[in-house]
Amino acid sequence: MEKKVAGIIILFIVVLGFIAYTLIGELMPEVKEKEEKPAPTPTPTITPTLTIVSPPTKPAHHITQFVIFKEDDLLKARFSLEDENLAPTSSDGTVMIEIFDDQNTSLYKREFTVEKDDFKTYKLVLTGEMILAYAWTIPFSDIKKGISRGLGLGTAKLTFVTWEGRILIAEELVEIPVFTEEEIKTMYEDKYLQSALTVNQALRWGNLILSVVRMGYYTHLKYETWGDLVTDFRVDIKVKNVGTGKELFHIFDIVIIDDLNNQYNVDSSRSEFESGDIYPGVTVEGYLIFDDVPETTNIAKLIIHNIYIFDFEKDETYTLMEMYENLYLQSAVTVEQTIAEGVFSITLVRVGYFTHLEYNTMGDVVTQFRVDLIVTSIASEPEYIFPSDIVILDNLANQYNYEYGGTLELGEIYPGVTREGYVLFPALNENATRIRVIVTVTGYPEDIVYEFAVDLQ
Repeated sequence: MEKKVAGIIILFIVVLGFIAYTLIGELMPEVKEKEEKPAPTPTPTITPTLTIVSPPTKPAHHITQFVIFKEDDLLKARFSLEDENLAPTSSDGTVMIEIFDDQNTSLYKREFTVEKDDFKTYKLVLTGEMILAYAWTIPFSDIKKGISRGLGLGTAKLTFVTWEGRILIAEELVEIPVFTEEEIKTMYEDKYLQSALTVNQALRWGNLILSVVRMGYYTHLKYETWGDLVTDFRVDIKVKNVGTGKELFHIFDIVIIDDLNNQYNVDSSRSEFESGDIYPGVTVEGYLIFDDVPETTNIAKLIIHNIYIFDFEKDETYTLMEMYENLYLQSAVTVEQTIAEGVFSITLVRVGYFTHLEYNTMGDVVTQFRVDLIVTSIASEPEYIFPSDIVILDNLANQYNYEYGGTLELGEIYPGVTREGYVLFPALNENATRIRVIVTVTGYPEDIVYEFAVDLQ
């Protein structure tokens, strides 16, 4: 009887199993293979999986796979951590992200904390690789404009400080908003204008009025809109032609002198001034660049063409000839002696050593002995007198004859006409203390001699 009951139970179980199998087969129909479609073009994005794996807890030693790129209006960023065995890990810590342009100017900076559970498992679209990473986004509009050498790229610097205090750093190129070329020029020009010293000094020579508007240190990109950041000394000038014909002006032969008598030459290739003919009434403006001027330098003078001198220490303007003339007048010996005899009245005004450029505005600096005279004809008819009629004798029995140069126009002089100026002689013997200036006018029946004695001491 017991065997019969057992057999019935076994048979009942088999029947129930068959019924269950039949029902499950109806709820889970066979899955047919789907037709394969072409894979879409991969994009550099990361897709979180539905499965979140608890991250490891080994201490982080390295940042790996730091990625940051622009997509639409966002910068998407992520990074992963590795332990000392280069195995993926996660960590509590502080994230600091800063973005710089090519000039190392900070365009964006943010600091925030993360927990190890914020690191998630992601599947890379391109490779299908599973990675453990922390990911976040940055609005592209939060990034300031910067300067880029090309391709509009800057540098993102990621710093991660673990909860143990270990500092991990990684860098990556990143797209940044960039200034236009015009914006770059304007930005550095505005900075110069804010810091430059206003001068507004003008000086006339001939038909040209030359003005120094301002000067100062000019920080800018070496090649105007790209290159390294450089600092030059800059002088803004303008030149106006007030004559009736065209006048030539160029920016060669221009120097600045500092208070220690160091000289710095203009860099005409990097200056912004259009050299050439300036027509009547026209004003040309621009600036001059001087290389390698230390930022601690005190600029004393600007000298242009050995003519125009802007003395910033004394707040004066004068020409080089005026400077040499003033130096001579300060050191010369005043005589003011007149001899009126025969056909001329001759006044010896002053004498002294005259340092100047050999050819007025060019040439070597030379020192000669100068004699200032006033010659008036008191004759009834034209008479002749020449610079070669003048000699100097010193107390050491040395004779000095007239040399070429000077401003005294002699020759044929009509009655009542006065000529005033100076004639030049070789430098005297340095031991001479007295001289005689002798003017000999050829006459009939005999020559007329005008002799002036001068004590040089």
